[in-house]
Amino acid sequence: MARKKLPERPAAPSEPRSFLLPVSALLAALFAAVAWPALSAAEEEPEAETEAASDEPELATLTVRTVPEGATVTAGDEECTSPCDLELPAGEELTVRVTKEGFKVSSQELTPEAGMEPVDLELEAAPFVLSISAPEGATVTVNGEAVEDASAIELGETLDSAVAVEVRQRGFRPFTAEVNTDAFEAEDERRFHQLEVGELERAGRGSARPRPASMQAAPAAAEPSSPVPDNPFG
Repeated sequence: MARKKLPERPAAPSEPRSFLLPVSALLAALFAAVAWPALSAAEEEPEAETEAASDEPELATLTVRTVPEGATVTAGDEECTSPCDLELPAGEELTVRVTKEGFKVSSQELTPEAGMEPVDLELEAAPFVLSISAPEGATVTVNGEAVEDASAIELGETLDSAVAVEVRQRGFRPFTAEVNTDAFEAEDERRFHQLEVGELERAGRGSARPRPASMQAAPAAAEPSSPVPDNPFG
């Protein structure tokens, strides 16, 4: 007996093409192009900050006190007015310079370190120095005392009053002047003033000197009086 032919099984319907794969690939590409560099930069930024912080030098506080106060203190690129503190690189040798008008400049080399002791400085007053330029051969007197070298006359560290100057030269009128304290200008090591004295005024002709007795003219002799004639009419 012939076997009955069974009907053929219908083919399975084809599945629709999935869009998930292209979308996933696109998202992966966007992540690789945008998100990944951003995440990498965010991770590298703290490392860069840590490296920058490690490159900064350690600072030490230097305290400077002066007598008198109010001096200008400079060290490297830092400056302050005493008494004051300076934040300086630790372990680096530098020069500390202290200046104040009317006082000598003070400077010293030191290496700042953490916890170092304050620097105390007593400033030394700058001397008053007067320079007088006078005509050749003239004599110079300052405050009543003759001066041999008038190019640099040291007057001490204090001036209580004006400086009296007198310049004399034979045949000329004397030059006199007073130099006040405020005429002196502060320099690094002194307070200095330059006085220029030009040519002196020639003295006028004085009264004639009396001539010696031998040169004086003798007084004229009195003429003898003639006798009076007798009166003939008597």
